[in-house]
This record gives sequence, structure tokens and C-alpha cells, in this order.
Amino acid sequence: MSGRIWWISSILFAGLVAFLSFQILRSSESIIFPTNDVEVLVSASDIPARRSLVESDLIVRKLPADTLPDGAATSVEEVIGKMATVDLVADVPILLQELASTNEVTRRLALSIPDSKAIVAMPIDSNLIKAGLIRPGDLIDVAATFSVEVATGQGAVKSAETVSLLDNLEVHALIVPPQKELQENEGNGVFIEATDRLQTVLMALDQPDAVTLQHVIDVGGVVDIMLHSNDNSSTEAETVPVDGDYLAERFGIQLVRYDAFMLTKEYFLEHMDEFVFTGEQYPKPDLSEVDLSAEPGWD
Repeated sequence: MSGRIWWISSILFAGLVAFLSFQILRSSESIIFPTNDVEVLVSASDIPARRSLVESDLIVRKLPADTLPDGAATSVEEVIGKMATVDLVADVPILLQELASTNEVTRRLALSIPDSKAIVAMPIDSNLIKAGLIRPGDLIDVAATFSVEVATGQGAVKSAETVSLLDNLEVHALIVPPQKELQENEGNGVFIEATDRLQTVLMALDQPDAVTLQHVIDVGGVVDIMLHSNDNSSTEAETVPVDGDYLAERFGIQLVRYDAFMLTKEYFLEHMDEFVFTGEQYPKPDLSEVDLSAEPGWD
């Protein structure tokens, strides 16, 4: 009898243990174990230096806090619109010390240019920039139009001249006013500044080129940019200054026309009978009693 009781007790005890184990396993599924993961921003793709960051450049990742380097960006607001001063690698945390704000951009870029050059900020209103067709790292040509005094037989006259001022220049950075279409353009590579000013192109120039550009701007010249081919092996075309005389010669425009007929009062009076007046609206006038010298339009 005692043996049967022992077996029954053993079976009940085993069943109780199995039931409690099952309940413990079920409850463990809902237990949330604390972690030290932190949400940080990483690059969605490789981003070259001198590119500003837009929202599509960023991805949020959860990484262990003890593996993060100092300065890892944790919010979009502290990154958007800032420019990378070094190449950013995809899926690597973005560091705030590797970004430049509007107040730092010129000073930080100066560290990456040769000693013989200087960063120059050229204000401009370019449709190429508005359309997002020019980015930092592109090569551009700069054209300028300004007035010069040309000595003629009748004295000095002002003439508008357009010249290819500078060519094959690398764009180091772009500063533009906030524009919805530019901010939403993936990888636009521009540096967005909260201002109503024109766009600004930052370039590294030799001193003579920098002074030349500054002089043209100071005297009221108009500058514009053209996208240059990135093929450095291509032969540079020879450029010439463009003015009215050049256009006349190129397109066959006759500036002085000696055969142009000018109707004078004397010629009209002398050949009046040769003029034919047609139609009822314009009958031949009777000028016998008209003082033609008093008629307007003859002087």
C-alpha cells in the first residue's frame, strides 16, 4: 500500500513540476530585458566631402552605447543642412565633429585647400544651381559681362563686353536660400542657409584670379557660370571677348547702312509728282495752299 502511495505522489509531483515549468517559460516570453542600445544616425550611402546632408542621406540605427564613438549624431535636426568635411562611409555613425555649420564652412574648407589658394565666395543667381544641376566637386566656367569705354571718332562710348573670365574651377561648396525643390532632391549636395540672399559659390582661386573676379563684381559686372566637362583630357576651346562688333561679324549684321533711304522735306517737294497715293483712304493731297515747313515731323 505504501509503495502505491509513493508512486502516485511521484507522478503528481512530476506533473506539478512540468506545469510550473511550462508557466515559467510562457511568462518569460513577455519579459523585456533592459538593453544599452542607442538610436544614432548613419549614412545611407557613401557621401563625399563638401556635400551637405539631406534627410534621404540618413538612416536610424540602434547600436550598443558602449561601442559608439564620441560625437555620434542622435537627432536629425543636428545634422540636416550641415556639410561633411570628410568622406562619410555608408552604415557608419555620423560624427558631429565631421560636419560644418554655416558659420564654420569657410574656415573648415580652408583647411583642405592648397596654401597658394584662397576660398572666394561669389554671389550669383544661376538657373543651373536652382535646378540642382551643379554640385560641389563639379567643374565650372565663369563668364562676366561689364561695360568698357571705347574710343571712337565721335568720342568715347560705352560698350558691353562679355568674356570668359575663369575656367575649369572646382566648386568647393554651394550656399543657397531654402528652396523646397532643392531640399527634397536626393543628394543635391548644397549647403542650405536661412537667408533671402542670392546663391553663393565657394571656390579656391589663385590671388590674381580672385582679385580679377572681385574687381568685375565691384564695378557692377554680371557673372554667370557654365557647367564644365569633367573630362580633363578634352581640348580647351579658344575663347574671345564678345561685343556688338563680334556679333555683327559672326552673324553678318550690317551696323552701318549707307544705302538706307531717308525721306527729307526737300526730296519730297522735289519728287512729289512721282509719289503714288492709292486707295480711297489715302487720296492724293492738295498741297498748293499748305505750308509744308510748318508740318510736324520734317525737322
